[in-house]
Amino acid sequence: MLRQTAVWIVVGALLLTSCGGSGEEKQEPSPSAEPTAPAASATPTLTPEPTDTVAPTATLEPTSTAAPTSTPTPTRLPPPPPPAIDSEAVQQLVDQLINGDDQARRTAAEQLAAMGAQAEQALPALMAAMQDPSPQVQAAVSDALRTLAPQIPSSLPLLMDAMKNPDPQVQATVAEMLRTIGPQAQAAVPVLIEALGDADAAVQQGAMEALKSITGQDFGMDVEQWHQWWAAQQQ
Repeated sequence: MLRQTAVWIVVGALLLTSCGGSGEEKQEPSPSAEPTAPAASATPTLTPEPTDTVAPTATLEPTSTAAPTSTPTPTRLPPPPPPAIDSEAVQQLVDQLINGDDQARRTAAEQLAAMGAQAEQALPALMAAMQDPSPQVQAAVSDALRTLAPQIPSSLPLLMDAMKNPDPQVQATVAEMLRTIGPQAQAAVPVLIEALGDADAAVQQGAMEALKSITGQDFGMDVEQWHQWWAAQQQ
């Protein structure tokens, strides 16, 4: 009897175990429960910050450089004509050159030289004044003639006549003036060749330098060779 009771107890226990399981009820998730947020990744994702975008600069096309314009050369105007000089003023200076004292004669020669070609009518008086007793006046007259001779064509015949002056100092001074005139004094070549035979060394030297300047030749003091060359030029 007791044995059967024990068996039924065991059977009942087995039945309870098979029907109720462990006796724990399964809990259904509450519908109001919020879903659990997924766990954040351990390594944070770095979002690159936007960099300032530099706007491309516009490429400037090289502009054609205009060629520099040449500066126009200013037109040179002819020099103004010298002021007209009354012939009476020239004559007054000539009278002063002949009749004045030493200082007045010297001043007259200087003023005539400043007149240039307009002092042409004073040339004979200036040629005569080359033998002035005052050395200062002679020097002023010689300077005046050196200035005027290249400017006044009519001075050439006067200078050629002066080369026949017996005064060696006058001849040497005139030869220097002819040298200053240069090739335009071709007519004086025969007179200068003759002066190469003068007894005065200063006249010889002056004549030779004048011949070289006028002709572009250099035969030294060889009078015969100068004569031959000049004769060949006349053919």
